[in-house]
This record gives sequence, C-alpha cells and structure tokens, in this order.
Amino acid sequence: MTEIRVFSRNGVVDSISACGHTDYADPGNDIVCAGVSTVFRMLTVGMSRLLDRADFLEIDEAKAFMRVSIPATVHSKAALLVETAVAVLREFEAQYSTYVHIVEVRS
Repeated sequence: MTEIRVFSRNGVVDSISACGHTDYADPGNDIVCAGVSTVFRMLTVGMSRLLDRADFLEIDEAKAFMRVSIPATVHSKAALLVETAVAVLREFEAQYSTYVHIVEVRS
C-alpha cells in the first residue's frame, strides 16, 4: 500500500509525501503506482515552470519515497496546483482504497 501524507499548517498544504508500493500489479504494470507518481511529477513540473526553480521534489527509490515541499514564500502562486494534486490523490484513494491511503497531518 502507498501511504500519502498531506502536511498542512493553518489550512495551507506545505508538503505532500508518498511512501510504499501500491502492489496493485507487478512492477512496470502498476497503473495505480504510475498514477500517483504522475501526480507528484505534474505538481513539481508545474511548480518549476510557474516559479522558475526546481528544488521541490525529493525521491528515495530504495525506500519507495517521494516528497514535494512547498515553500511558504510560494504558497499563493502554487495553491491551485497543490489543491488539484491533493484532489486527484483523494480520487485515487476513493477508487483504490486497498492500495492508496491518505493521512492528514495538521500542525
């Protein structure tokens, strides 16, 4: 199962992480894993183009871990991208709840 953590402070998302393999299908054929990865890539590419920087994504393939960090200084510019990414990840959880789980972490 992939656990997605949505970290927010005062109602504003400041990072999103995913850990673990979905195990929906064999590696290379796992459409759920590919979908989750694509959402993370979409978010980082969108933020990179919008903000002209590319330091948002952290990946550790050995641990099956990804994290996108959204600096406080760019929240207003990136808000729609971040909200859309979280909404799509929630759709994955709703459709594939055996394979994807979202945890909200508020501080």
